[in-house]
Amino acid sequence: MALWKRVEVLKQWGYAIDSSRRGYRLLSDDGLSAEDIAVPGQLFLFDELDSTMDEAHRQAARGAPSGSLVLALRQQAGRALDGSSWPSPSGGFYASLVVRCALPVAAADGLVLTAAAALLDVLTDRTPNSSLDPAAVRLGFRWPNQLWSGQRRIAGILLESVGRLMAPDYYIIGIGIDIGGLAADGRRLPQRAVIGSSLARSLAVPTAAHAWSAEGWCRLLEASACADFRLFDGRRIRCQTRGLDCYGRLLLTDGTVLSMAECLAVDWDDPPVL
Repeated sequence: MALWKRVEVLKQWGYAIDSSRRGYRLLSDDGLSAEDIAVPGQLFLFDELDSTMDEAHRQAARGAPSGSLVLALRQQAGRALDGSSWPSPSGGFYASLVVRCALPVAAADGLVLTAAAALLDVLTDRTPNSSLDPAAVRLGFRWPNQLWSGQRRIAGILLESVGRLMAPDYYIIGIGIDIGGLAADGRRLPQRAVIGSSLARSLAVPTAAHAWSAEGWCRLLEASACADFRLFDGRRIRCQTRGLDCYGRLLLTDGTVLSMAECLAVDWDDPPVL
C-alpha cells in the first residue's frame, strides 16, 4: 500500500497528521489502534456503528467474556438514559463494556456510580506518574449518570442488563465522552486508548470478583445538594440530598430513597465539582 494511503487510513482512525512537501508530521496521537488498547476480555473496534451498546449486546449474546470492550469512532444511533439521542460525532469517545457478575438488578445502581468514579479518575488522571494537573480538570458528577464541566454535559453512562432480575446473564456499561468539549475548555486529557483500557480494567475485574465498594462513591455527591426530581409515577420532588446508600440509591432529607430507574429527569441546582 502506498504511504499516502496508509496515512489516510490513520487519519480515519483518529490520528491527526499534517502533510507538506517536507513529508508527514503527527499532530495528535489520539487515534484508536488495537495495539494500544489492553482489555481483560475481547476488543471490538469499529470506525462507525449504529450503537456500541447494541453491538456489545450482540457480542455478549455470542459469548464475549467479561471485560470485552466495543469502541467506535462515531455512532449513528447513540442513546442516552432517557432514550433520547446521544450526539456521537467523530472525535468523541464511545464505548460499551460487557460485565458478567452475579449482582442483582436491584443493586445495579452501584455499577453506574462505580463507572462514574472510574471515569472521573481517568479523566483527571489521578495516578502517581500523571502529567496532568487535577486542578485544571474540574468536573462535576450529576446523579444519576452524567459528568459536567460548568454548564456543559461532557459524559454520560448507560447501564443495561439481560437475564433474570436476581441473576442477570450480563450487564452492558456504555460510556460516551465529549472529548472536543473538554479540549475546548483547555483541558489536557489522556488518549482515548488510555481511557478505554483504564475503564475496562477498573470496571470489569472488580465487578466480576464482587470487589467493588460503596466507599468510592462518597466523593461523587455533596450532602445537602438540592435538585428537582421528576419521577416515573408523575410526582415531582424538590429536596436536598443527604448521601447514597450501599446500593447506590439517592437519600433525600425528607426520607425519600430514589433509585435511578425511578427518575425520569433530575435538575441540579449546583452539582459538586471535583
